[in-house]
Amino acid sequence: LTDKGNYVEAKGDGDFQRFLPDNLKSLFAGRTSFDLAGTAIVTGGVEVERASIDSDAVHGTAAGIIDPNGASDLSVELAA
Repeated sequence: LTDKGNYVEAKGDGDFQRFLPDNLKSLFAGRTSFDLAGTAIVTGGVEVERASIDSDAVHGTAAGIIDPNGASDLSVELAA
């Protein structure tokens, strides 16, 4: 818990294909790695410090703020 809200951080890798719907399985076949850190802001938004996902088929990153009650500034990059 911080002054801004609840801070969350997670990092890992594994074979997540079996947990996904059929239309997403091919994107995450084999080993997939993820790393994310951010804060669930007290006012209702989310501040994404860093977010990344990597598999053999996809690479994605994101950072910024998603605030349904104010300005949002989220940057997302996705490459297949």
